[in-house]
Amino acid sequence: MKTRHSLLLACSAFAAILFPQVASAATITVLNLNNAGADSLRAAITTANGNADASNTINFDPGLTGVIQLGSALPTITKNLTISAPALSITISGDGNRIFNINSPGNNQTVTISGLNLTGANVNATDGGAILVSTGDTLNLNDSAVFNNRATTIIVGGSGGGLLNDGGTVNLVNVTFNGNTAGNDGGAIRQNSGTMTLNNV
Repeated sequence: MKTRHSLLLACSAFAAILFPQVASAATITVLNLNNAGADSLRAAITTANGNADASNTINFDPGLTGVIQLGSALPTITKNLTISAPALSITISGDGNRIFNINSPGNNQTVTISGLNLTGANVNATDGGAILVSTGDTLNLNDSAVFNNRATTIIVGGSGGGLLNDGGTVNLVNVTFNGNTAGNDGGAIRQNSGTMTLNNV
């Protein structure tokens, strides 16, 4: 019996090596416009960051429209993530904070954001008002509007009022930039390094 049990364990371990478990992606739905708490965008990003299995998708309830007024910056996005809203029905107001900070520990994540209005962000003495993309990460921003965001400066920083690419890959498709300002370079967009593709921007 002991020999048979050992053989079964060995076969199970060998099978696990040959056929590793396939990670399953999670879909998280935002149900309200709250700054924080259950079913909010902030909670959804926190959940996605904590999911070590695979890429995640954040959707918004189809009947949800209006403004998410941020009380502080949203959590830094550290995993592969898709955030999708229907037809500019959701506006995220930074209320003086950066909205999206894309910065993975391995410098290799892909984040896709679609259908959002991003406004009211303001960073001081740093770069990237509404969005900051860090080294090695990829942002696909589609069908969105980025307007009235700021990156201000005292001595350093203050570039990329709407978006700053700091060594990543940025792909913009059908995105409107309007009324963004910066104390230094790039009122709308600043690219320190990396690559950027613009299509109907």
